[in-house]
Amino acid sequence: MGAWSRRIAGLALLLLSVLPLYRLLTPDRTGPWGAQALDRADLSWSVTVWGSLVVLLFAALGGLWGRQGARRGDREGRGPRGPSFLARSASRIAERIAAPPGRAFAIAVGALAGGLALAVALGIYRGLLTNVDEMTSLIHARYLAAGLLGGPVTDAAEAWLVPNMLVVDAGWISQYPPGHLGVLAAFSRFGAWWAAGPLSFAVMVGFSAAAFERLLPGRRRVAVRVAALLLAVSPFALLLAGGALSHLSAGAAAAVALYCALRAGRGGWGWAFAAGLAVGAMVLARPWTGLLLGPALTLGVWWARGGVWAVVRALGPWVAGGIPFAVVLLAYNDALFGGPFTLGYEVLYGPAHRLGFHADPWSSPYGLLEAIGYTASDVVQFGTALLETPVSLTVLAGAYLLLARRLDPGVAVVAAWAVLPVLGNALYWFHQPRMLFEAAPAFLLLAVLGVAVLLERSGPAVRTGTWCAVATTLVVGAVAFAPARFQGYAWSDETLSRITVSEEAAEGALVFVHTSWNERIAASLQAAGMRNDSIQAIVRRNDSCRLHEYARARLATVRSGAPPSAESLPPIDLAQTPDHPANVARARGPGGVIVLQDARRPWSAECRREARSDSHGAVALAPLLWQGDLPGLEGGKPLFVRDFGPGHNGTLLSRYPDRPVLVFAYGAAGGAPALHPYEEAMGFLWEQPGPAS
Repeated sequence: MGAWSRRIAGLALLLLSVLPLYRLLTPDRTGPWGAQALDRADLSWSVTVWGSLVVLLFAALGGLWGRQGARRGDREGRGPRGPSFLARSASRIAERIAAPPGRAFAIAVGALAGGLALAVALGIYRGLLTNVDEMTSLIHARYLAAGLLGGPVTDAAEAWLVPNMLVVDAGWISQYPPGHLGVLAAFSRFGAWWAAGPLSFAVMVGFSAAAFERLLPGRRRVAVRVAALLLAVSPFALLLAGGALSHLSAGAAAAVALYCALRAGRGGWGWAFAAGLAVGAMVLARPWTGLLLGPALTLGVWWARGGVWAVVRALGPWVAGGIPFAVVLLAYNDALFGGPFTLGYEVLYGPAHRLGFHADPWSSPYGLLEAIGYTASDVVQFGTALLETPVSLTVLAGAYLLLARRLDPGVAVVAAWAVLPVLGNALYWFHQPRMLFEAAPAFLLLAVLGVAVLLERSGPAVRTGTWCAVATTLVVGAVAFAPARFQGYAWSDETLSRITVSEEAAEGALVFVHTSWNERIAASLQAAGMRNDSIQAIVRRNDSCRLHEYARARLATVRSGAPPSAESLPPIDLAQTPDHPANVARARGPGGVIVLQDARRPWSAECRREARSDSHGAVALAPLLWQGDLPGLEGGKPLFVRDFGPGHNGTLLSRYPDRPVLVFAYGAAGGAPALHPYEEAMGFLWEQPGPAS
């Protein structure tokens, strides 16, 4: 990365972090996703502005203190005599950080990261998953662990289908590439899926620490080790590492790829082959991330250190290492999604899931302005969330790239590591700060290097002020912001009551989960072969009763073997646009569930019954589904299915005649969701008893 390109990158990071460019997002165009990104970025930006002012105030006071100490030292002829305890404390800490051998430090910091992530997984999360992406990944991984491509669900798919899952010829599967699924499958074989995330994070941190020291050897040893330590204790990283998202596999593979590339710089073809393996693993877990970062962290290293000849010398083994993973990905796509280059995302969501500027799967426009706005929102949130600090680390990283007169050798690779995910994700419609997780080591290292350079090149006053600013930033983050963030991720009793069921009470049972009418409709549409992008559009444009009738008719048509057609199904509005028709209004159903009503079309008795069934409330299926048995993988745990009412439930009742039958739902007397006998629940939910066998 040349001087001009890295300054442009630094300026772009600064502008995205400092200017409220996220306000280019307009909720009327971007819908609820844009409104959420806008609100969260506004909060982070306000914290950054006011927090930075407070930190600068302490820095100014520290600078005055340092200047007075310098003047007093000059008068006494002893040199600067400012707040020497800061310098002494920093010196002692630096000595201890620099003391261990490189390998011992990398192992220790990796173990620290893994241990803290495990504490989050089992302590804060209580061994539960927090994200539907994790839930669906784990469900699919369990089938892979059993040697199956997918689950054997075909004729009652609506009872199990949840977001991000679909039914194909190979069975019931998730939309995800196989890399991370394979990692989860390996841990699931030993009943320890919850260790996959923490161990992946430990690998990511340990290899990042080892790579940092090889990338920036010598006088930067303390700085790179501080960056590795900060990564290990980063609240943002730990809260993600306590879960099971594919970012963790990709992040671990990225760190391994960089380390192997650095070892291969001396001409070892084995290390170049290992680097290719790591890049292949990254692509297999997160294809776009792997294609962006993989070459930068391997070919980029060889180019920076040895030019064209170094790349040519390592290219063969590197390609050879990646080929097995490419073969697996292409074969997996072909077997499940109908073509070697077809990803599951596109099968489930259609062309709207692709990279580029177009309407997203929610039919909202994603153009250049939206790309800038969403990217700014990600960067603003990411900068404060990394260490939960009042000063944004993306500001520090951007300032370092923009203002540094000369970069240490190797920093260009770190800069590419940080910037490429930001640029790459701007071409993708889905945005959240976690999409920058794989770049977290690079941003932390750039921020630490920026502070280190400032300390080296400043006088006593600025140096003391900088130490005061650093201390203030870290103390405020550790004492105020980070505990609040961790507490915010702890389960409330109300939430736990909706996502956990007593295994002892439900042991071996067929448990019907009473989900909302909207969820029942969406699952029926998906089971009837409708893509998720179409479902997202039509649920906003149609009266709930009409959509219910359409879903039932379409599902019956598909089950009969006939192709669904407009002539054979009830008429509905199938337009793929983000707006709401004027004649369809949002309303609250009897239990507070949001429904859509067309005042010109009275609801049928069946639809009124569907709405009344939610009178006491509804729970989601996905948080429970992954915790029990799965079709074809039955071992005595409860088998969770979606409740569609006495008539529709008959298929599953006859399929599992030997299981006790229960219903998980809000009771007629109120309170938290609970397990109810089947006949009793059918009475107060659906106003009629249902047979238990």
